[in-house]
Amino acid sequence: MCIFAANKMCATLEKNLNLVYYYRNYRSKMFAGIDFTSGDTGILSKKVFKFNKTLLCVLILAAALLLAGCGGAKSTRAKADETVHTALFDFTCGQASTLDGFGSLEIPEGNKLVQFHMTVTNTSDETYEIFKDDFQMQWGDGDDDFGIAMYPLTTDMFPIETELAPGDSVEGDMMVYVPTDTATLTVAYQEVLGNGNDGNNFFVDLSL
Repeated sequence: MCIFAANKMCATLEKNLNLVYYYRNYRSKMFAGIDFTSGDTGILSKKVFKFNKTLLCVLILAAALLLAGCGGAKSTRAKADETVHTALFDFTCGQASTLDGFGSLEIPEGNKLVQFHMTVTNTSDETYEIFKDDFQMQWGDGDDDFGIAMYPLTTDMFPIETELAPGDSVEGDMMVYVPTDTATLTVAYQEVLGNGNDGNNFFVDLSL
């Protein structure tokens, strides 16, 4: 989309520059009574003009390609039990619930312990590693209203790191402390492209 827009811009620019060239080097000189047979007309040569025009279009194309997110990254929002499709895997977050406690854990004052089940399936043709901390937990708009799921305390919890072959899945419970007045927990995933730039981002909103 970005390249198409840049090419269209270049075509329009070329048309306008050709018109400018015509008026600048011929019509204006003609009306000014300049003798075109003399060597001192001040006319820009077509060779130089075409080079400058091409260079300008190349620069526009380069600038368009360098614009981060141009025609690219999309945001996808989903709800509990809806499957989200990323470039490499699918993931699903189950309904969230609030726990009164978990083992010997002490819930900090002013917080509640939230749990949900997550499943990740490798839909690519390659084996790669999936990390628990690839998924960020968000519960507000403040600078500190985000975090990661709790370290797995049992084998039922989502593992820290898993190697997934094509078609394989990993699942487990995610747990996180959030303020007691939190009404929605959002699970966020950000794709990172091979060149290091951000790709699409995905958000799953879980009602509490």
